[in-house]
This record gives sequence, C-alpha cells and structure tokens, in this order.
Amino acid sequence: MSNGCADERGYEGPWWGFPPLRNALIAGTITAIAFALGRAGLLAPAFETAAYLVAIPIGAWHWAREGLEGLVRERVVGIEILMLAATVGAGALGLWDEAAALVVLYGIAEGFEELTFARTRRAIRALLDLAPKQARVLRDGREALVPAETLRPGDRFVVRPGEALPTDGVIVEGHAALDESPVTGESVPVEKGPGEKVFAASINRTGALVVEATAAFADNTLSKIIHLVESAQERKGRAQEWMERFGRRYSPAAGAGPGRPPRSPAPPGCSAARSAPSTPARGPFAPGRSRRGG
Repeated sequence: MSNGCADERGYEGPWWGFPPLRNALIAGTITAIAFALGRAGLLAPAFETAAYLVAIPIGAWHWAREGLEGLVRERVVGIEILMLAATVGAGALGLWDEAAALVVLYGIAEGFEELTFARTRRAIRALLDLAPKQARVLRDGREALVPAETLRPGDRFVVRPGEALPTDGVIVEGHAALDESPVTGESVPVEKGPGEKVFAASINRTGALVVEATAAFADNTLSKIIHLVESAQERKGRAQEWMERFGRRYSPAAGAGPGRPPRSPAPPGCSAARSAPSTPARGPFAPGRSRRGG
C-alpha cells in the first residue's frame, strides 16, 4: 500500500479528516441511508441505486486510483484491481448495495492503514523540531544568526543557557550541564566541558558554550536516528516479502480465471451413480406436487 495520501511530513489532524477515511465515511453514510430507506420502502429502487452509484466513486477514489497507477506504471495487478473488479462485477449483476458496501469496507481498512503510516511518519519527523532552526555562528569574533542548515564542520557557534544545540560538535569554551534526553533518553543532565562531544538537540541547562561543529545539520546524530527509524519502517520482513511475491502471482490469476469451477473427483463407488440416467422423482416431495397431495 502506498502512502501517496500522506506527504513526507505526515498527516496532522483528526482521523475522520484524513482524505481516504473521509471519503470512505462519506460513502458509507450515503450507502447506509440509502439501504435503510430502501428496505423501509421510503425510497424508490431507482433512487436507491442512484445513491449507490454516487457512493461508489467517492469511496473508491483513493484506493482505485492507486491500483490503476500501479497497473499502468508498474504493470502490477494488485489487490486494489481485484477489489475494483469485484465492485464492477457486483454492479453488473445488479447488486449495487453489495458493490457499495465492498467499496466502503475496503476504503475504511485502507484509510486506517494509511493514517497509521502518516501519523508515524509525522511523529518521526517531529524529532527534527527539537533542534533549533537557527544558530549563533562566530564570524570574526562576532555572533551572526544564520540558518542551522548552513552549518558546516569547523564552524563555531554559541549556545546560551536554555538553548538547544543545532548540530553535533565539540566544546571549545565553557562548562555546562546538558540535557541529552532528546538523543540518549537519559533524563539526568550531564556536566560537560572543553574537548567533550555534544549532540544536536541537547539542551544547555547552565553556562554559555562555544562549540565547534563536527557535522552538518543534515548529518548530525538526530538526523541519523530519524533516517535509521524510517529505513527500518520501510524494510520488509521475510513474511511480508513472501506475501507480496505471492500476491503478484495470485492477483493476476484470480482476476483472469474465474471460469467454471473445477469438478471434484468422484468418491469410489459413485461413478456408476453419476453415469446412471436420472429418473423422474416420485413421492410426496416430488417437484410439482404439493405436500398435501394436491
């Protein structure tokens, strides 16, 4: 499942406002109302079908688009294409209520999956907000406020009490108690002085420090942690890889060959019974004869 509905910063907002879930809920509401009114006899069949025809494209918009993009760009028949085929098949049989229910249920399931991925990505990316966006760099003996992204190894910057470090470095001047919990998880501040290493996002609790950067903003410890977590998220386990390989073969086979169901082999001794000519049924439950003998 792709995360096309969630940008690289993730999703921030109520769960019902997440686009795939929002569409599925709207489609579900339309379907439920139409179904209830239709069964109560308050809605004509034509209008009930029209309501289902409105709900289906709303609920299927996100996942059907992703399935078609995968089919066109990657030549992959995914589960979305199978669900789309099932929806079309139910509609062709006149079962529009079932087609709409299928779209809604699958849309809700996919929506929650994407929402979880988007929120996880946002939580990871929020770690970057722990590091300041600006740094007090020493230039010709004076402090200059510059974007933290411009820091390079060898630059010297000042960190005042209460401020966080913009990147990794080595203390050149000063002593301070640093809260390194954003990086190490250790809640007790650590006393550090000249020559000792410090990490991005660590909070200076006491004295002012002059630090020489040892890593650019994009290469500091915090950025590496985020990169490792995101890489671990995207890495697939053996079971998942096997399921995806199986799905790439199963989906086209399931979509291409419904055909006639295979006949099971006859148990021993039943072949003669199958080949024997059938005789008209007689008795009280014969077709065309009522149980009262009429």
